[in-house]
Amino acid sequence: SHVTKIESYAFYFCTKLQKVEFLNVSELKIIENEAFQNSSLTEIMIPSSVIELKESVFAECNELVKVEFANKSSLKSIKNSLFNESSITQLSLPDSLVNFDASLFDKVEKLNEIKISPNNKNFIYYKDKYLIGKSNTKSDIFDILYFVRRDIKKAEIPSFIRIISQNAFNSCKLLEKVEFSNDSQLNLICKEAFEYSSLNYIVIPSSVTEICCGAFSRSSIHRIEFEPNSKLKIINDQAFFYSLLESIVIPSSVTKIGCESFNCDSLNKIEFENNSNLKIIESKAFESSSITKISIPS
Repeated sequence: SHVTKIESYAFYFCTKLQKVEFLNVSELKIIENEAFQNSSLTEIMIPSSVIELKESVFAECNELVKVEFANKSSLKSIKNSLFNESSITQLSLPDSLVNFDASLFDKVEKLNEIKISPNNKNFIYYKDKYLIGKSNTKSDIFDILYFVRRDIKKAEIPSFIRIISQNAFNSCKLLEKVEFSNDSQLNLICKEAFEYSSLNYIVIPSSVTEICCGAFSRSSIHRIEFEPNSKLKIINDQAFFYSLLESIVIPSSVTKIGCESFNCDSLNKIEFENNSNLKIIESKAFESSSITKISIPS
């Protein structure tokens, strides 16, 4: 086959298309944006010749179950929202893969099985629950939690994890509990990490310095606590946007509360620890909340 590229929207909305096959000698290099979006693909084997998968290639494929990569794959990276709102349940990652956009796991609420080539030195599927990678590919340290299987009920975060990546727990609809070890090194909870999850309570380790944009947005979180001597500096934009949060005590270390961070109508009580270092409350920080009284730190 001499086809080297499948262009954008090539098979968009092909609702009868269930299977795509490639010859063993395929020369395909690139699959462009939304190429198979809204098709009825059930599974696909990506040829080893493919070096790039663009945005939303399999988005909204509601029949999609399994995506695999041929042996000796040339794929190095995966772009934004590849499987967004698809029904994928199984994913195999090739040994060649070095990085992927964190939105890869946005709204993939049925994905529970990930297989990683034993020759891949950049990722591991820890305890068949947690996809873990490296913040420095030249290092031997696995310190980023990229993904948690979507049927998880109780998550125990290893102490060596420093970053909970974007969408790590996104759409975990059965999640009841997240626990951290006493010696947790967690530093950052990234964008939309717990968005759409069913988690209703969490204790944030003292080592965390930033809760990023939308980290708990649209989640079922009711209550959040912080370990003593918290190092938290920033609660970023929309951190708890449209969540079910009812009350919170802001650590004294916090210097900034971002735009719409507490835009949740269930919020009725907010307090600040003594000796607060708060300097900035941004636009619409508490918009639409149900608080009746608040004491702003001096």
